[in-house]
Amino acid sequence: MRREGPQNSDWNSDAGVIACRRGGGGDNNCERKRGRGLYKVQDAIDNASAGDTILVRSGTYYESVNVSKPLTLRGVDTGGGKPVVDSNGSGDVITFSADGIMLDGFNATNGKSFNAGIMIASNNSTVIGSDISHNNYGIILYFSSNNTLYNNSITENRDGFILYTSSNNIVHSNIVLNNYYAMYLFYSSDNNTIYNNLFNNTYDLGYSGSNRNRWNTTKTEIASIVGGPYLGGNLWENLDGTGVSLTCTDSDKDWICDSNYTLSPENVDYLPLAVPPHAYVNGTVMHDGTGSQV
Repeated sequence: MRREGPQNSDWNSDAGVIACRRGGGGDNNCERKRGRGLYKVQDAIDNASAGDTILVRSGTYYESVNVSKPLTLRGVDTGGGKPVVDSNGSGDVITFSADGIMLDGFNATNGKSFNAGIMIASNNSTVIGSDISHNNYGIILYFSSNNTLYNNSITENRDGFILYTSSNNIVHSNIVLNNYYAMYLFYSSDNNTIYNNLFNNTYDLGYSGSNRNRWNTTKTEIASIVGGPYLGGNLWENLDGTGVSLTCTDSDKDWICDSNYTLSPENVDYLPLAVPPHAYVNGTVMHDGTGSQV
């Protein structure tokens, strides 16, 4: 039985936002009705039920979005790239205020002042395959636990990640570039696992209070984010062409530094990734063998 949408807010086959039945994943499982359609992501969220999937097609959506129930929001590239949610400087771009949310394949931008591209104020959620850029903060975890953030690009924000009293989260395989701090930890943000990220920012880590985290996984024979043969810790570079991953010794040529990288007394990457001379990451030469970035 099809769940009916609100009166005068019917779905159109060419609408920018499509609602799917609970458990549905593709267009064939999506509800469509004749009419004018819904063109705001927030409208689709407000009219969805817990467990629904919302497909958002390519385009720019000028709004601040509050996901207030457990939903899957999936961006669909219909030829114009990932759908862009642009708050136009009016607040956090996308807020998670309920547990159990998945966000996949979005671009979140223009969260100015003290606002974030993605603000997670809940638990047990996932952000994957999204681009978060030109915000004051990229992703904020606020009193938040058991979330997974991976395969995202966090670029050209003031700071990349902010963890505020947030624990037991997993942050891996993200590209974090051209921010001031890659990550800033506040007030007992403990037991987070952070590995296989590419960090190239002005500063690696800022922190306030006591924060104890794990900055690497077990050395595993799986390709790393820099194309090396092993997973381990993170790639550490700085925008001035310095960084542990560029200058460390890698005597056994396994693309993992021979020495630990101590970010703070309580935060140590025991397996920082090394970048060999003339290595390419995402099509870019990382350095030329002299210790200098290209």
